[in-house]
Amino acid sequence: MYIVSSGRIFGAADDVRSSSLLDSPRVHSIIAPDNHAEWSAMPDHDSHTETSRCFATVLFADIHGFIQMSERMDPIRLVSTINDWFEMMEFIVSANQGTIDKFVGDCVMALFGCPRHISDAPKKAVQTAIEMRRSLYNFNIEKKLPVPIDLHIGINTGVVVAGMVGGRNKREFTVMGDTVNIASRLEDMSEEGQILVGAHTYEETKDEYNYRMVGSVPIVGRSKEIAVYELQPVWNEFKGAKSAGP
Repeated sequence: MYIVSSGRIFGAADDVRSSSLLDSPRVHSIIAPDNHAEWSAMPDHDSHTETSRCFATVLFADIHGFIQMSERMDPIRLVSTINDWFEMMEFIVSANQGTIDKFVGDCVMALFGCPRHISDAPKKAVQTAIEMRRSLYNFNIEKKLPVPIDLHIGINTGVVVAGMVGGRNKREFTVMGDTVNIASRLEDMSEEGQILVGAHTYEETKDEYNYRMVGSVPIVGRSKEIAVYELQPVWNEFKGAKSAGP
C-alpha cells in the first residue's frame, strides 16, 4: 500500500519538494519504495512540484448500511468488523493489480494504472467492483451482522495528477483531478448495490460487461453533464453468462 500514514508529521523546516527529502528514508517510510520509484519514473514526472500526470481508473466503494450497523453494534466489534472488511477489499484490489489510495471512514479509494502502469486498467477496476460485491455475501453470513451490508460503487477513467498533497506539517501521496471528482460523485449518486461508471470506463469495458445507460447527469460545480452507465447485476455480469447465485 502506498498511502501516507496519518501518523507521519513533517517538521516546519522540511521542504517536501526537495529531492533530498524525497530520497530520504523518512519519505520512503511513507511511500513504499517500489511505488515511490514507479511514481518518480513516470514520463510526465515534474521534479520541481513532485507531481506526475498519468491515465488511470479510479474506484470509490462505500458501505451501505454502515450507520445502521454502527447504531446496533458494540464499538469495538464495529472497528474489528470494518478492519476485516478493509483487509478483504485490499486483497481484492491487489489481486487485480490495483493500489489502495486511502481508506476514509467506511469508504475505500483504489487506483488502477497509477503509479504503476497496467494493461486493461478499466476492466480490472470493474472486475474488482464485481468481486467486492460478491465477497459481501459470505462476509455478512460469517460476521452475523445485525444489518447486512452492501456497497455502492463509482468508477471513472481519465487523466489524474499524482503527488504529495497537504500542508507543511502533514502531506500525503494521492491523486487529484476531474477524473477523481467524477468517480467520487458517481459513488455518491449510486444506490445500494449499484456500480456506476463514467463514459471512458464504459467504452473500454462495454464488450465484456452488460450496462444500462442511466443518462446524462449534472454534477454539482461542473459546467457539463456526464454520461453515466450502470453495470448490470453482479451475478450475470458477463454477456451471455447464465445468472449464477452466490
